[in-house]
Amino acid sequence: MALDVKTQLVIVSAWGGLSGLLLAILSKSALRHLACIWAGMIASISLLEAWVKFRAPFVRRHVAFDVGRFVFEALNRAECGVCASMWAYRAFLPRHGSVSTADTILACVTAVLLYQALLGGPVLQQRAEQIIAEELKSAQTALTAPESKALQAIQSRRPMPGPTSCRVHHGAYVVGELLKIALLVAYASGKSD
Repeated sequence: MALDVKTQLVIVSAWGGLSGLLLAILSKSALRHLACIWAGMIASISLLEAWVKFRAPFVRRHVAFDVGRFVFEALNRAECGVCASMWAYRAFLPRHGSVSTADTILACVTAVLLYQALLGGPVLQQRAEQIIAEELKSAQTALTAPESKALQAIQSRRPMPGPTSCRVHHGAYVVGELLKIALLVAYASGKSD
């Protein structure tokens, strides 16, 4: 039995959160491990997969955008699970009165993730859907029933943001990914405790 995409995303998110929590329970340096895993997730998707798929000669542009929007939604959910696991684990660590550098770094990473999840990501998702719809309309090829249904769902949504707004959000999203990687590497180095 094949699972629908939403169910798969929920499973991936739950797995990310549970595996992070399990790692936190089993390891004293769990937060550093989680930071490394999180940085690796971002690097593998944002710095490699995201642009490689557009260079594949047999992948049509709208297919690359469609794959990208699902991959980034799954990545975002997994990141939220790892982030929540890190905050949950930190809540049980003994405190020494003041806010540590590690807390500040994690708060900064969380702020970037929140921007990406609540503002930048949805704008880029809408832009990807707009590109998919435009490509399918101009292709003049017969669509399968699921493709037609998906295209109708895309076209029925609210108006799309303009290209300038999308460029700004895309640039901010990329800078956010690089910033998260740098902050997570600093966090994992242990010099922030």
